[in-house]
Amino acid sequence: MKMDVIIVFFPLLFLSIPCKSNAQSEDSLKLVHVLFRHGDRTPLRIKYATDPYRREKYFPYGYSQLTNTGKQRSYNLGKSLRNRYDEFLSKTYWMSEVSAYTTDTGRSKATLSLVLAGLYPPRGTPLEWDLQLNWNPINYEVLPKTQSLLVLPNEKCENFFNALTSYMNTSEAKKIMTKYDDIKEIMENNTGLSYNDPFMYLILYDYIIVQEEQGLDRPKWITPILPRLEQAFVDVMEIFRSTKSLQRSMIGGLIQKIAEDSMLKLKNGPKYKNRKLFMYSAHDTNVALLLNTIGSSTLVERPPYTAAVIMELHTINDVHGIKAFYQPYVTDKPRAVSIGHLNMFGKTALYVFMLTFFVTVKGEINDVTTLKYVHLLFRHGHRTPLNNKTYPTDPHKDETFYPYGFGTLTNEGKRASYELGEWLQKRYKHYLGYLYYPELVEAFTTPTVRTQMTMALVLAGLFPPKGTVLEWNKNLNWQPTVYTELSRNDKLLYSPFNNNCTTYHELYKDFLRSEEGMKLLKSTFGSHNYIKKNTKWDKDPLSVIFGTMDKLVIQKELKLPLPEWANGIFPDGLTSDFLDFLQSTSGNSKLKQMTGGYLLQKILKDTNLKLTDQLPKKQKMSLYAGHDVSIFSFLSIMEVYKRHRPQYTACVIVEVHTIKNIDRIRILYKEESSSNEAKVLIVPGCEEFCPLTKFTEILKDNIFDDEICSKDKQCCRL
Repeated sequence: MKMDVIIVFFPLLFLSIPCKSNAQSEDSLKLVHVLFRHGDRTPLRIKYATDPYRREKYFPYGYSQLTNTGKQRSYNLGKSLRNRYDEFLSKTYWMSEVSAYTTDTGRSKATLSLVLAGLYPPRGTPLEWDLQLNWNPINYEVLPKTQSLLVLPNEKCENFFNALTSYMNTSEAKKIMTKYDDIKEIMENNTGLSYNDPFMYLILYDYIIVQEEQGLDRPKWITPILPRLEQAFVDVMEIFRSTKSLQRSMIGGLIQKIAEDSMLKLKNGPKYKNRKLFMYSAHDTNVALLLNTIGSSTLVERPPYTAAVIMELHTINDVHGIKAFYQPYVTDKPRAVSIGHLNMFGKTALYVFMLTFFVTVKGEINDVTTLKYVHLLFRHGHRTPLNNKTYPTDPHKDETFYPYGFGTLTNEGKRASYELGEWLQKRYKHYLGYLYYPELVEAFTTPTVRTQMTMALVLAGLFPPKGTVLEWNKNLNWQPTVYTELSRNDKLLYSPFNNNCTTYHELYKDFLRSEEGMKLLKSTFGSHNYIKKNTKWDKDPLSVIFGTMDKLVIQKELKLPLPEWANGIFPDGLTSDFLDFLQSTSGNSKLKQMTGGYLLQKILKDTNLKLTDQLPKKQKMSLYAGHDVSIFSFLSIMEVYKRHRPQYTACVIVEVHTIKNIDRIRILYKEESSSNEAKVLIVPGCEEFCPLTKFTEILKDNIFDDEICSKDKQCCRL
């Protein structure tokens, strides 16, 4: 590489290049960034007294959710990108090849799932796991509402708010908005809402247009002013990029990331060697602002659903450059965008990004009359080893685990996860119904690829759209669903060894020094020395035993030959030691509080909120995708754990019933993925349908105590 410089290739520079439909036909392509708007949706929820459709439910979708048309359009965008980059991207999804991000809204999450589904269909690849379902779960990252990468004007971004407030006090801004004083008065009189915030013009315009898309007649009072309101929409979008501060706060973070990722790709960084695609699922404001900021033109129309800005990194004759394209509709060919003046944003000025810009239970439940709520905790499906950091003598240390990569589900794991969803659908179909809408369930996963993929698959099996009004593709019995990725600091489902709770670690050390702890772990010392000798792994006993156990179990599952020394200890001896260590993590009630206690506290809180009508009325189920230690900790805290390692997709079910005016808890455990049965677990001192008050009283010493958090902030859940 002769130059670490990125220069823009203006359209004039490649007029001599033949027009080609597929970008991958140029071997100069190194990296692609794609930002797109979500698919067609129902209206956002706003309330005004004279709205003729204020009682409209937008069945079967609900507010601000993708319609079937939106699902199909999003899926088609993925197919369009596949067609354009078919020779550039792998045919088989490889998680190191693509990074995908979305704002924390249901419509953008669903859109990203659909685009990825269209981009990486598994049929005919090693990842095909179901002959009838041409879909593969692909993880993505949900950006928090406080992020600065894909900013929304209505989110609480302090930098944007301050920059906007400052600009709106200028004579220039007042001149723009004064043009609309006449329609402002009409809107306020007819809606009862204030329009001092320019963003409200966008909100009302969107609300009216989307209602029309749903076949609803617009209110008569809006018709005369709609053209002016549309122009106000364009002007407000221009306001959002009127100053350097507004540009930095709204779109600077994304431009900076595109620049930095491009530079790291050129430098062949360890995480970028195989990376070929960055995807961002967002909104019309994000698309419009990126398009207008990198270009010199003024916005003339609102970006349509799934409109995409594509930025390609090329190297031609040892010069690195960016080609930009805009694809307003899936059926359009992306058209080249002339990149005009762009201000520098912070440290991005260290790179030359653009010319002159940057140097820089069996069966189903039929009688649901007593069932009030369901909580589900399950382990992820079968997976590959977590990472390539293994013991020095591992005979498979150079294995790449193609086509999966590290720490991701195998096809067997996908099938098992999907089948768990199917089993839950059969069991709870009369309780949940057949139609998915985001308000029906809440779903949480730890921030790992394996749990995210598992949750997507379980929800796919739980809510198949075929034969319902949500069926959007006759050849694909799948629909996008929404889940929340817990932060790495959230202790709800993680092992205590993955957090920084000092109090827990001190109590755990005390337990290890106690007579009970020393007796429990006595046999592991010999195993540790034996394993350490053969693996040359110079780590603490816990890391050595847990790490070696994980490697050997998965290598055996993948039919890889195990080292000879393992025959003397694996599986029986090592498994026993593993379970001893696992049991020690919840060795007493104080330790239990800081392992499974967080989840039990949330489940009891949510149960009481549901029974007192304080949860959303439509919400019927909570799902949690975790790990073997999550299952162990939760069973242990309820005093129902029997010595075993929870298998893949093992599922603990907590049902809330009201029987004869008494609220009751019922616990079931589906231990094996191959079994159609869930066995009843009974808390000591109670019965199968345990009264909620009694259940809480029995386990009160195991529930996380908020007083711990007040004394040690690091032990708070977040």
